[in-house]
This record gives sequence, C-alpha cells and structure tokens, in this order.
Amino acid sequence: MNNSNVREAVVFENIPAYATENGTVGREMNLGPGLGDDKWTSTDEDSYMKVIAGSTEEEFDRYCLTLGGIFELLLSREERNGKYRAYKTTDMILFVSFDRTDSTVRVVEDKTSCGIGDTGDTKGNADGVILYQYSLNYVGSAVEYAEPGCMDCGMMYIIKLADNSLFLIDSGHGYQTTARSLTALYEFMKNVSGTEEGKKIPIKAWFFTHAHGDHCGMAAAFLGQKYPMIENLELPDFSDKVEIEKVMFNFPSYCVIRRNFAADETFAIRKALREKFPEVKYYKLHTGERFDFPGASFDVLYTLEDAVDVTGKWPFRDFNSSSTVLRMHSGGKNLMFLADISAAAEKIILRRYNEDELKSDVVQIAHHCINNLDIYDSIKAPVALVSTSLGRIKERLWDNYLRFEKYAVDGCLFEDEVTWKIDFGKDKLPAEALPRYDKQ
Repeated sequence: MNNSNVREAVVFENIPAYATENGTVGREMNLGPGLGDDKWTSTDEDSYMKVIAGSTEEEFDRYCLTLGGIFELLLSREERNGKYRAYKTTDMILFVSFDRTDSTVRVVEDKTSCGIGDTGDTKGNADGVILYQYSLNYVGSAVEYAEPGCMDCGMMYIIKLADNSLFLIDSGHGYQTTARSLTALYEFMKNVSGTEEGKKIPIKAWFFTHAHGDHCGMAAAFLGQKYPMIENLELPDFSDKVEIEKVMFNFPSYCVIRRNFAADETFAIRKALREKFPEVKYYKLHTGERFDFPGASFDVLYTLEDAVDVTGKWPFRDFNSSSTVLRMHSGGKNLMFLADISAAAEKIILRRYNEDELKSDVVQIAHHCINNLDIYDSIKAPVALVSTSLGRIKERLWDNYLRFEKYAVDGCLFEDEVTWKIDFGKDKLPAEALPRYDKQ
C-alpha cells in the first residue's frame, strides 16, 4: 500500500540512466531511511530503488562498465544465479544486481549504509563460535513458570564469535519484557562473552530480520527506550553496559508500507541507537552481500527489495515476506535463518537458489512454525531451531511441523523450556540444553 506522506524527492539525479532495448524501466520505490525517523513523512536519507524487467546480461555488463568509469567499485560478486556490484558515489552507495533467473535488474540508491559487506578474518576457523537459541517468556509447555505477560512467539539468537564478541539476531516482544527478563538477558550475554564486571559487552552487530514487535520489542527496552506497550513498566536500562559496533536491517519505508509495521518498537530502537550509540555503523542489507566476522560469515539471500516489481510497489499483503534471509557459514557448516518468510518470499527464493545453495546443517524454522513451506525439502537440515513452544505446535501447528521434522534427525530444538547451545567448533553439532533464566 502506498501512502501520500512520501514527499517528492530528487532521486537518481547524477546516476547514468539504464539503457535497455526491450526491457522495461520501472518507477522508483522509496525504501525508507536507516536510523532516521519517517513515522510522519519521508526523510532526506531515504533510499530508493528502481527495477528493470526484461533486461539482458550484456546490457547489465555495459551499465556496470559505465558506472565503473565514474564511481569507485566497492563490491563485485558473481554467483550462478546472478551478478552483484556496488559503487561509491559522492554521497551514497549505488547497489546494482542482475538476476539471471528472471532477467531483472535492481538499482538501489543506498543513502545510509556505512559500506557494503565486510572482508574479515573468518578463514574457516570456527573455534569458539557458539549459537544460542535464547529462551524467551513463552506460553505453551513453559507456561507453568513463565512470568506474567508472556507470548506464544518471539525470536532471539545470540552468536558468540571467535573473538568473544556477539552477533545478535532479533529479540523478544514487549509482552515478554520484564525487569527480570532484561536483567537475565544482560547477565547471559555478559557470561557467554566472558565480559569482566564493569566492562561493556562487545556486540559486533545486532541484526533485525523485520519490523515486527515479537522480533524487536524487547531490544528497544533493553536499550532503555520506552514505547506505549511498556511505558508504565519499571525497567532497567542496559544501554550503557553494551558496545554496539554495527546494526543491520532492511526495513521498508513506513510511509509506503504501513500494514502490520510495528512502528512503536522499531522507531524506539532507532531513537535509542541514534541518541545512545552515535558511532554505531548502520547497514541496509541487500541480496548478494556477504559479511565476514571472526569465525563466521553471513550471506544475504533475500530482502524485501527482491519482491518489488516494475511498478515500484510492494506486491504482497503479508508483511512477513519483508524479512531478510541470511545463511551463516562457520567451520564448514551452514545455518539458514529464514526469519518469518511466508510462501510469497519462499517462491522467490526457490526460483533463485537450487538445492545445493540452500542445503544447510541447521535451519531456523520460518515464522514460529506458523507457515507450511516447501523450502524445507531443499534445505534438508538435520537440526531444526523452532522459535515457539512444543505445546503450541501440538495444539495447532502439527502438519507444519511434519514438513521439516522428517529431516531433523539430529533434533528439533524448541525455544521454550531451555536455551539451546550449538558449538560450531565441533566436528558435529551436538546441542546442549541450558536452563532458562527463571530456572537457574
């Protein structure tokens, strides 16, 4: 749904026009800001994208040659399914891609990212890389000891990297937020990172899959930023006890796509980051990027940009398909983070990637097992991470569960009664159960 609060902006002003003989150059779409506030109107830092349908690869290559003669090349990747390039202009990053599976070109004016990907020190060394599926306040089989105000969804993963810094994925909901749960999260991250008392926990990056409350509401509270759902709660502020180097997400423009956008939570996170972490580096993720961290790397397989058509509009009613999908590589093993994708996004991913490119050792089950997806037949993961309770699945999601359970010969790990620990430095991936914070 498009909204009139998008003000007129000068876009692609100093960027060469894309030349195509038989293709169709689409209309621009506002992709929103990074850490800016577009709750009431679009901003000067909003990014924009246009889609060219029916282009040829030769036309794309000629366009890249033109861009390379003007701007600094930052990224050049080629995969079986397409090509990805990024250039540094005077005031932005220009990200361009060609999808061989449907002959579509995407050109993005990224006005907020600090860079494109990272080249780090992974080198396949996964010693010390540990994934934690963090247990939140869940209803279901954990309800007997969950605190008041719990939820039946929510998702948070904590990855300890090889240098003991943390890579965080999402957080719980405002309904899962209490003084006790925030304090427990802080203590957990301090312990697993080995942070000494009085020192700040090193967070290499905090990645948010999409702008829904059950994936980012607790993060805002943790960083000391109130919003209506939690404004009357007495909560501790841990923003001065962590050091956040990077924040990563690709949220759409709130002025363009409002249906099911968790505005209160996401704008609270942005405000906390702007005001309390002025040096934080922001990255708007684009398909084709790779981020390397100590002991692990992450490929961006899908973002909301992949669904936009030549009309410059978001074509889906389901906001969950605005999720960003990552695939983690560590120690020769792969972990697929599907976030909350639904069938609409799944269709794009299955068109673009074959089974060899999707097959993983571990998969995070999409949308708390709510969606019944075909993609698990390609991923074939022997370990499944399920961000909901087993009790809820038994009540109403059993058929969806059977779609991936047949492959999960090494275990389906539910995010309710325990926090699960998986050590990527081991030859195999044994899962160790750790007690919930309220059972320690």
